[in-house]
Amino acid sequence: MLTSKDFFKKIWRYSHLYLAVSSALFLLLATITGIILAFEPIQKQLNYSQKTSLESTTLAEILPKLKSEYDEVFELKRNEDDLISVSALSMEHDVDGDFLINISNGKPVVEIPKQSAFFEFITSLHRSLFLKSTGRWIIGLNSVFLFLIVFSGIVLIAKRQNGWKNFFGKIIRLDFPSFSHTFLGRWMLFPLLIVSLSAIILFLIRFEYLSFTETKQQEFSVNQTLENKNINEFEVFNNYSLAEIKSLEFPFMEDEEEYFILTTNVEKLHIHQFTGQIVRAENLATNNILYDWNLFLHTGKGSIFWSIILVLSGFSILYFIISGTQMALPRFKRKIKNKYTAKDAEIVILYGSESGSTQHFATLFFKSVLNTGKKVFFTTLNDYQDFPELKTLVIFTATYGRGEAPHNGQHFIEKFKKNPINKSVNFSIVGFGSSQYPDFCQFAIEIQSLFSQYENLSSVTPISLIDNQSSDAFKNWWKTWNTNLNFKTVIPENVEKKKPKLHSFTVISKETYKDEFGETFTLILQPNNKNILFQSGDLLGVFPPNEKVERLYSIGKTEKGAIILAIKLHEKGLCSNYLNSINIGKKVKGFIKPNTHFHLNTSAKSVTFIANGTGIAPFLGMIHSQNSHQNYLYWGGRTKASWQLYQNHITENYLTELKFSFSRDDSEFNYLQDVVENEKANITERLNNGGSLMICGSMHMQEDVLAILNQYAKENDFPFCEEWMAKGNIQFDTY
Repeated sequence: MLTSKDFFKKIWRYSHLYLAVSSALFLLLATITGIILAFEPIQKQLNYSQKTSLESTTLAEILPKLKSEYDEVFELKRNEDDLISVSALSMEHDVDGDFLINISNGKPVVEIPKQSAFFEFITSLHRSLFLKSTGRWIIGLNSVFLFLIVFSGIVLIAKRQNGWKNFFGKIIRLDFPSFSHTFLGRWMLFPLLIVSLSAIILFLIRFEYLSFTETKQQEFSVNQTLENKNINEFEVFNNYSLAEIKSLEFPFMEDEEEYFILTTNVEKLHIHQFTGQIVRAENLATNNILYDWNLFLHTGKGSIFWSIILVLSGFSILYFIISGTQMALPRFKRKIKNKYTAKDAEIVILYGSESGSTQHFATLFFKSVLNTGKKVFFTTLNDYQDFPELKTLVIFTATYGRGEAPHNGQHFIEKFKKNPINKSVNFSIVGFGSSQYPDFCQFAIEIQSLFSQYENLSSVTPISLIDNQSSDAFKNWWKTWNTNLNFKTVIPENVEKKKPKLHSFTVISKETYKDEFGETFTLILQPNNKNILFQSGDLLGVFPPNEKVERLYSIGKTEKGAIILAIKLHEKGLCSNYLNSINIGKKVKGFIKPNTHFHLNTSAKSVTFIANGTGIAPFLGMIHSQNSHQNYLYWGGRTKASWQLYQNHITENYLTELKFSFSRDDSEFNYLQDVVENEKANITERLNNGGSLMICGSMHMQEDVLAILNQYAKENDFPFCEEWMAKGNIQFDTY
């Protein structure tokens, strides 16, 4: 049963998506016509703009000019486009009727332009779809939908940014549609909220669903002893500027009972035509005031600035439709048809995906397992049920918001607790997310914690947390899964969707170390494009000649902004041999792949670097980049001489401590794991005091290091490594 808490968690996500889908056609039509109509007030303001400001011109200033220019004046008006017109008669100017005037001298300018047939057509289409009252109902209803879409979008941005206080904070970039949707939304959703709300209010007033009582008029006694005044001496006319009025009706004849009738933005005044006294005052109905304000907010008439905002808002809706579609389409993809039923399957793959990326990885895995002839069943976490023949369970899941389940995994834990697996089953959990979020892969960790409470469930691989859809991390987990279960599923060479743009780099330095155990070399590459952004810990992708699959290398960034690589030469390694063949001065093409989960934490109080072999490459750049840190480097190699290849790239002044292990020489430590065993208490203490731990090198080394630290944590009641990983205190890039 859906609890109220679950309901409110889901309502924002589902209302935003499904309201957008259901009203997309009408919103598209209303948006395009709205953009066109927003240009109309801009056009009028530019064509008939006043050099004199309406705010600085009072009625007392303009009325004498009108009296002198025209034989008779019937009415002065300010229209919704903030243009001033009069209804007057003049033999000198040969005018009789309504026309715009120049407010600086009162002279006629042009007849009041009628709305063009084109704008008249667009206006009718925008307001009612040519369906009169029925069409206005449809447009009104879609205005409500737009308001709910915009409001839910604002809430979703707040959830994505981990709270309202981070609403305008840094946006973590996972993919362009999601990033741009959020970035544009932060600035345009509030104007869109105003546009949609004003449309709703206009609709409610139009159909009299929103009504307020008019204030009664107030009568004033006329002081008969006052002398007559010139019109420019009337106090009331000196108190009102042209920007504050809607119209001024002139007396029909010179009679005590004939008054000036001044309609302002908020009231209607009857003014004695000889003395300027206010004879009668009545407040305009709140409906009228509300209608005028919302008409301005919705149309922008009278303001070029607000009209431009409306145009930008309209274009932003079009972009939201495009980027939102790109984000939502993966969710609406047809589910893969299962060859076997849930009752027959021995292997079950469950996935929880928010944007579709996690589903992509899960689908690749499912197809590969299916091709082995195994009875496998593939479905969402929410579709968890009893699997009678289950032997192996694999879970792929993203994390949404603040450690919450994705939309198709919200009911998994509840369902599992009600119907747990009661027999021996192997399981493996793979989490997808971004380590820049404080709740990195939290939902996957929560499932792992739940399963660890059942003795009959055996984890065949450590929980794997995939950062920023890293294909290498995913393939590494897959290899481990194959090995541990003795499976022969085929791992695709390339699990990414498109080939990246390549850049050119020039080799400016090369050093080689060779001994009986093999050959290792370093390359320093200078980017030929100065606009390429990268930092230590990112990856350089290189395609060997005639190869379609890139090889990725962890990189360090030198103090001069170049890239440093450390590469082991493999006898049959296509890429290592290719890079080794490139001489100084020659160029190599590649691309930078951001590796945000493996960037130096500049706020950490200390950093412990652990690397073996060529895994030291990113640390060659990180160590010198923050001299304020306490830096501890533990490196493992085969011989003491092999360290010579890297020592020139490290200034030991930046290091608090440097320890080695050499497997083929006599030394204090033969293996890097021995160093960690000796330093486990210090490493743990530094982590507890706000430090970070970074591991780069072989996956086997990483697993051993984490096992040592976890055992120490267990014995001393410290947090386990998984908790530090979730907080970003432990980072690794292993292979």
